[in-house]
Amino acid sequence: MECHGPDKQKADFRVDGEKIHEQAIEDDFKIDRLRIGNAEIGNWGDPNRKDPSYAIRNLNGRIDELAIFDAALSEKEIKTLYEKGQGN
Repeated sequence: MECHGPDKQKADFRVDGEKIHEQAIEDDFKIDRLRIGNAEIGNWGDPNRKDPSYAIRNLNGRIDELAIFDAALSEKEIKTLYEKGQGN
């Protein structure tokens, strides 16, 4: 997933370096600072939350590599990282 700066308010989702989806970030969900506490990779949800509309989203697949950056990457940077990871 690639998140763009505050002026763009969107997230891009990618598979093998290719964008497969783009999602606008609504103002209600915009955050100025992200802080990750206890977390599980591949599981997004809180089973103790009382709001039924908040689904637990378990990953149905595999995560090959995970990286967290402090800024959005450009299209070129994403492509370069993907190509370098191919072992060519």
